[in-house]
Order: sequence, then structure tokens, then C-alpha cells
Amino acid sequence: MLRPFAPSDDVELLCELASRELPEGQALHGDAHLYNCIQTPAGPIWHDLETACRGPREYDLAALLLSDRSGDSDPEARIAAAAYGNYDEDVLDQALPVYAAWIAASFMVAVARRPEAAPALERQLQFLRRFRH
Repeated sequence: MLRPFAPSDDVELLCELASRELPEGQALHGDAHLYNCIQTPAGPIWHDLETACRGPREYDLAALLLSDRSGDSDPEARIAAAAYGNYDEDVLDQALPVYAAWIAASFMVAVARRPEAAPALERQLQFLRRFRH
């Protein structure tokens, strides 16, 4: 996704974070935030499955909790995470920058078409810079 961009510290950061290895896992939604969950009479249904993948379940939790963990309070996401069951907080901490790097790369691509996305990209990059080694 980032190949068209000129080399920069931000592109290098996103590539480094996105390439971090996570533990083996299971089938995942890949972008499991609450906007990708539709409430139906039969119960909640996930949609927007183009990023389905395999990995630790904490990767889907990273998608759910990214806004809350990056500074925008999201009580609904915390409630959903509490209902999720047992999970490994250390693996969640590992998965969060991997997922967030993918989101930031998506914003980077989108800014060319939607300049109004630039502030969201900058917020994501500021959050991710603290994970640089």
C-alpha cells in the first residue's frame, strides 16, 4: 500500500510496525471495530470482511480498542472488550501498533483523494511514533 510514497520517516515507521510478527491464531475479521458490526433482530452480524485474516484474537481487539487506546475515549468499545472474554493484554499491546499502522497507511492513501483525512492521519502517526524502536 505504501510503495507509491516517497521514502520518509513516517513511511518507514508504518512499514516497520506493520511487519511485526504476531503469535499464531485463528480466523479473524481483521477490522473488528463497532462500525463494522450491524445489530439485527437475530443478533449482531459482522460485515466489511475484505480484511479477514488469521492471527491472535487480540488483533481484532486492537481494532475494537484503537480509538480508546490512542486517546479518544470510547466507553462502548471498552464494554465490548469486557464482554469478549479472556485475552492476553501483552498480545493486545503487541497487536495494537500493527493494526494502527494499517489504519494509518489507509489514511495516507486516502489523503490524496480526501484531504480532509489529513488530521486523522497525523493523529494516528503521532500515536504510532511512540512505538518506534
